[in-house]
Amino acid sequence: MFHLELGTPEEKKWLIEAWRRLPCCPDSVSGIRALQRRLICASQSNAHIALAVNLGRHNQFAWDVILGSEVVRTYKPAPEAYTRASEALGLRPEECMMVAAHNYDLKAAQKVGFQTAFIRRPTEHGPDRRIDLEAKGYWDMCAESLTDLATQLSCH
Repeated sequence: MFHLELGTPEEKKWLIEAWRRLPCCPDSVSGIRALQRRLICASQSNAHIALAVNLGRHNQFAWDVILGSEVVRTYKPAPEAYTRASEALGLRPEECMMVAAHNYDLKAAQKVGFQTAFIRRPTEHGPDRRIDLEAKGYWDMCAESLTDLATQLSCH
């Protein structure tokens, strides 16, 4: 067994809570705001709502709603994760668009009737990334950033 000395209780807490302080992509805040001019912007993550709230506050996101696993009662890519998200918003699946940098997420959302948009995020999985470098499906839209997607959707 390994023993790591992580410092004082305060230092340990700071390290454990690092997930709450992850920086967003540079276009995220302005992209979300632009999209909100015409659309509902919801965060749907397999993370719990508290983490999404902390990430949002740290990065100054202005989501309309957070649809964490507590709301949809399962995890992506289970079909119910998407259908329950659309139900929570009072929308039919075809009225929703999953916007993601992960092809598996888009594929699962598409199977239940969602529209899809691939956002290219070259550093999503770190410098040695080997997956999700490009769109690997027949997605409705592909964009270089959220601001690019907002432009394509005429949200500016």
